[in-house]
Amino acid sequence: MRSALRNVADGGRRRVNYVVERIRNLVQFQLEQLIVRGALSRLFVIAMAMGLLSLIAGLLVYYWVDSFNDAGASIWWAFLHLTDSGYLGDDEGTLLRIVSTFMTIAGVVLFVGALIAIMTQWLNETIDRLEQGFTPIAQNNHVLILGWTNRTAVMVEQLMIAEGRVQRFLRRHGAGKLKIVILADRVGPELVQELKDRLGQLWNPRQITLRSGSAMRLEHLLRVDYLHAAVILLPSSEFGVGASAPDELTIKTLMSAGHSNTGIASEKLPLMVTELFDADQLRAARRAYPGPAEMIGTGLLISRLMAQNSRHRGLSSVYTELLSEGGNQIYVRDYKEFIGKPLAALAEAFEHAVLLGVTRQQEHKFVPLYSDPDYVLAENDRLALVAEDFDACVIRRGFKPGEQPVATHELARTQQTQTRRVLLLGWNQKVPALIREFDAYKREPVVLDIVSLVPPEDREKQLARRGIIPQHAQLRHLEGDITSRFEVSAFEPGTYDNIILVASDWLGTAEQADARSLLGYLILAEVLDEAQAAPPILVEAMSADNTGLFSAPNVELLVSPDLQSHMLTQVALRRELHWVMEELFGASGAEISFRAVAPEDVNHETLSFRQLQRRLALKGEILLGWMHHSDKGSEVLLNHPKKDEPIHLHADDELIVLDVI
Repeated sequence: MRSALRNVADGGRRRVNYVVERIRNLVQFQLEQLIVRGALSRLFVIAMAMGLLSLIAGLLVYYWVDSFNDAGASIWWAFLHLTDSGYLGDDEGTLLRIVSTFMTIAGVVLFVGALIAIMTQWLNETIDRLEQGFTPIAQNNHVLILGWTNRTAVMVEQLMIAEGRVQRFLRRHGAGKLKIVILADRVGPELVQELKDRLGQLWNPRQITLRSGSAMRLEHLLRVDYLHAAVILLPSSEFGVGASAPDELTIKTLMSAGHSNTGIASEKLPLMVTELFDADQLRAARRAYPGPAEMIGTGLLISRLMAQNSRHRGLSSVYTELLSEGGNQIYVRDYKEFIGKPLAALAEAFEHAVLLGVTRQQEHKFVPLYSDPDYVLAENDRLALVAEDFDACVIRRGFKPGEQPVATHELARTQQTQTRRVLLLGWNQKVPALIREFDAYKREPVVLDIVSLVPPEDREKQLARRGIIPQHAQLRHLEGDITSRFEVSAFEPGTYDNIILVASDWLGTAEQADARSLLGYLILAEVLDEAQAAPPILVEAMSADNTGLFSAPNVELLVSPDLQSHMLTQVALRRELHWVMEELFGASGAEISFRAVAPEDVNHETLSFRQLQRRLALKGEILLGWMHHSDKGSEVLLNHPKKDEPIHLHADDELIVLDVI
């Protein structure tokens, strides 16, 4: 019986303890929910605690101390001690002083300490939220960059230093000052610091705004006011994604931006300059965005540059000058006075520039000089020229169209039959386009051996999915590690005509990719030291900071991210430049190449740039400049500033021409 009663009592205590514990947990949970909701909820909790303490202390002194005749006055006395410690010295009596001391200490903790802590935390959270960039902006005619990649800081720098192009761009859009807005997945101090490190003195927080968000979500695009942007740049990420993922994400972003549901007509949407690695996706991308757009297959263009550079050693220096700030660049300009004039008759219209051709607005096309001898300039046609700056593209004094008639297409090309053997080290998402490019040179047989750790069957599947079936180039897939001296030497690299070392985009960063390329290059150089010949080596680098590490007479460097970034920024500021690039760097169009100096032109005392221009025009070639070779190295000299004065060519020099036939 006693055992049963004891069990009943224990059960009752357990139930009571359970109920008490549950009530305590409930109160604790509700209190926690109030505290974590935000600064206002925390202030409410502190206010309730202060009110409760004031009530208890006030009633205590009211009933136990004779100094107060009114409960309200005692509660007010407790509240004043809780909020202001200066009342402590006016109290008399032991109990009153004990209560007032306790209330003063509690006030320091609750009213001062907790309040300061809450306000400080709220201020930090507010600043952190503002720094993360979740606040929508209201801008007009700004340059919007969607996404943060390894090239975003480079693109911002190129926009900041392209003063002349930017000013003309702003005038066309009625804007006063360049404003750049960047939408990144997550904005933080590290992104801001990367911009500061890259821009240096160019850094201006009033011109550059960062916002957090995904470019694939319409509400995040509205956060950066994309509908009122002058131009939108949409680069692709080269690292951390699969072979097809970058283009898939890009097309999804295009569809989000093109379907804003705001009632804006498609022709009123901002110009979208988009980068795609797979040229096969260009048409799909164009369908995804109904507004004005320039879809640039940068992977294809870089592959064309690498293929052409392997055929014409030294072209990397020409590309670097034409596609980067400083030196001679490509400009597009209106010349209303030439409307109705034959294009071929304008070859000598400029003293400080070289005419390349004309851009046709109606067809979004570039027509090279001499490609069509009957072409006549129409309304809205613009001339494309190579010059040091925009102001140098002025018509020379006294020029009259037609005063120098040009006979074009006089000489036929000789077909090259010698087979070129090319060793390609590495594999990335540009290689399929590079294979297709080599296969497009029908007059030049190529044997292309590809060495990579990617299994040959995987490479063949990638090519098959893109419909790349070489018809003219002979392709061999070899499995090997470019960082293994034993395996590299087994391929006998000294027996090839050209060696191309491509960057590994499957690594995490540009620094890691260049570190692997550098190790492969050093091993390759060691192997070639033991060979009888050292063929030309073309290295693809991912960061300009590492260019000095690849230094040898037979080595050329293409910093592909910088070239890709400059293509995007140039086209964003002048969309016609895309049409020029497509023509100049394509296999089927005009081609930049080298020509040997004729023996009679070596050290000629009266030979001028203008005379060479006329002579090469008979072959359908545009003289751009020449490359001077000496013991100190090679130097590219484009667009000679004084075209009628004598130039002195040496036997080892090479003419740089644009072959349009």
